[in-house]
Amino acid sequence: MKAALPNYQLTVTQLSGEPTSSNRECDIMIGTFDQATTRRLVVAVPLGAYRFGIAVTSNHPLAHHSRLALNDLAGQRLLMAPRGISEKNDQLRDAI
Repeated sequence: MKAALPNYQLTVTQLSGEPTSSNRECDIMIGTFDQATTRRLVVAVPLGAYRFGIAVTSNHPLAHHSRLALNDLAGQRLLMAPRGISEKNDQLRDAI
C-alpha cells in the first residue's frame, strides 16, 4: 500500500476504554460496530461479513462435525462474551 500511496500515512492504534471519550481523534475506525454506543457515533460502511464459529477440543464429541445446528449445543456448557458487549453475540445467546 505504501508504494501505491506514498503521500499517505496510516497509523493503527488499538482502541481501549470507551469510544465516547472526548480525547479520541481519528479518521477511520475498523471494527464490528455492533455496540449501540459506537453506532451512534459513526457511520459504518461494511467491508465484509463474518460467520460465528465454535471452538471445541479435538477430543470433544462435536469436533468431528463439519456443521452444527443450535440444537447440537443442547446440554453443553458454553463460554461466551458477557451480555452487552456485542449485539450479535447477544442475539446468538438469545437464540440458544
